[in-house]
Amino acid sequence: MFAFDHDGKVAKRHGRDDIFKKGVVLRNPQEVTIKKLKYYKVGKDVYIKVSSTAADKKLKRLVLIRNSYVYNLKGKVNKVHGKRLLLKKGTNINVLHDGKVTKIGKHDYYQIGTNQYVKVVNTALK
Repeated sequence: MFAFDHDGKVAKRHGRDDIFKKGVVLRNPQEVTIKKLKYYKVGKDVYIKVSSTAADKKLKRLVLIRNSYVYNLKGKVNKVHGKRLLLKKGTNINVLHDGKVTKIGKHDYYQIGTNQYVKVVNTALK
């Protein structure tokens, strides 16, 4: 995700765009508004858009208690390169929409991504 300056323009570091890697944890960021957009202040004249952070997506953290396939909105197993997508027991997952349960057919699912769901019975709170 890109870092921005106090004008809302992409910040530069050593002549290149300043980029934060995925998975960076922000501890108590200060929220500010620049040109009607919300940003988190993460350093001196360095800001990150709130919309590009996980906190904005209302995630809930769960752990898999059984191996689980990833399903689509029709209840079919998602495939990657012709193989069914399997998540192993003990894997930590982020659930979207604050853990709202989605009913597909006769089973309950948590949404973990765009058109990606795991069964509720295979998860536990972390």
